[in-house]
Amino acid sequence: MTLGERILILRRRLKMSQADLAKSCGLDKNTIARLEQGRVQDLSGATVVRVAQALQVSTDVVLGVVPIDEPSEALAAVEALVGA
Repeated sequence: MTLGERILILRRRLKMSQADLAKSCGLDKNTIARLEQGRVQDLSGATVVRVAQALQVSTDVVLGVVPIDEPSEALAAVEALVGA
């Protein structure tokens, strides 16, 4: 899965428009569209952090280090404490 595909999936899960995401992370809407279409490959570290924050996930999820559906360690720890 590409960076753009991950961003698209995460954005849609939050029911955000491209304009909403762009505003949340300080990018132009066209940049978000190009990212999702795979026409932008390189992002600065600061931009990856802002996109991840806007999408409410870690940078590892945005970059594909951790699968989108894998729960974070923090969430797993909380679930273990409350018996979820």
